[in-house]
Amino acid sequence: MVENMTLRRCIYCYKLKDESEFSLEHAIPRFLGGAFSPDYFKTNDVCKTCNRNLGLFVDAAFAKDYLVNHALADNSYTFFNPQTTKTLPLKCMGKLDIEVPHLEIDEICEWWLGPLGEQVFWVRPNDKRLYWYAGGNPTSAKQFQTKAYYIFSERSKKNIALSVNTFRQSFKKQKVKKFLCTKTDIHDLSKIGFSEPDTTDSDRIDFLNSIGSTKKKASVSMNIKFDHRFLAKLSLSISYCLFGKKVLEHEYAHELRKGLWYKKTDPVPNLFGTTNLNTNDKFLKEVLGIKGGVTICLMIHKEGLSMNLNISEKMHWTALITPSEILSSEDIQKIGDGKTYLLFRDIQQCISTKLPTFIAHKTSPMKIRELSKVEQIMDKNKNYFKDL
Repeated sequence: MVENMTLRRCIYCYKLKDESEFSLEHAIPRFLGGAFSPDYFKTNDVCKTCNRNLGLFVDAAFAKDYLVNHALADNSYTFFNPQTTKTLPLKCMGKLDIEVPHLEIDEICEWWLGPLGEQVFWVRPNDKRLYWYAGGNPTSAKQFQTKAYYIFSERSKKNIALSVNTFRQSFKKQKVKKFLCTKTDIHDLSKIGFSEPDTTDSDRIDFLNSIGSTKKKASVSMNIKFDHRFLAKLSLSISYCLFGKKVLEHEYAHELRKGLWYKKTDPVPNLFGTTNLNTNDKFLKEVLGIKGGVTICLMIHKEGLSMNLNISEKMHWTALITPSEILSSEDIQKIGDGKTYLLFRDIQQCISTKLPTFIAHKTSPMKIRELSKVEQIMDKNKNYFKDL
């Protein structure tokens, strides 16, 4: 049967859809720095429905994990420059273990820290289905009004612009009503996004100020399988971008799609790799990663093409993305001795190099000039916050 020429298959749901239903997809997601990856890692063969839904429930499930959230935030701090950096991400500390006044049964108070020790207490719905998401369900946060309470620190006075801009940019895609708990010289608080408190807010502000300097505890929810669907998605999209449609028709691509759409009642897909939690290979974690960045290494071995995903030498995953029987001699030649993509989202840069060259850079005097330039600005101001 000849397929209608106006129809194409989405690489994720594998359904035939009209060309008007497709949109640009970054095989390497933008939160990892994929916007700056080579153009061949961008494709228009993903339908808008998958692009939207997988972004919310696969990419976000990975990016909003507590450990990943902190590792990616730390990358931003690695390139901090007091002369140019206007804002830094807040770090989620988890659900506050002290009951805040007027909380509804289905609400929690999440505790976040800013770069100068600022504190933010976000009262939001508790989504039990997406319990491990830092910041909760992305859809709910955009649809329903929530409230956040902000407290400047003593160190905020040393760089008030950084504190103010960080507050202004926080939760910018969420429907959050913001309230300031501390006094400030800023006369018009509405200019930086703050609202006037009502009685409930005033009670909460008094309470949060009363515990502001005390030791607080927060609980963090973890999903040990938060990364499984994301690894399947990343493997499928990178393999497709490298080798084209032939990979989609292979049995292993079917297993990757099963992993991508996996539900608890489904048979476990036959995939190969290791997650961050079940690997103790410290050497791989350190040698195949780079501080301040995300590293994707591709290498050929007897089983096929494998990928190593590494975040700032702190977390790493491996996955078989293309089995050997799919690969032609041209495909193998394309990968050669291995390829490495070093993604620095915070400075909008990607460095592509051969895997042996990258390993030599990490383990010998043989350096990659472009990478050395990046390393020269890493942690250049690491003592800034300590010295305030």
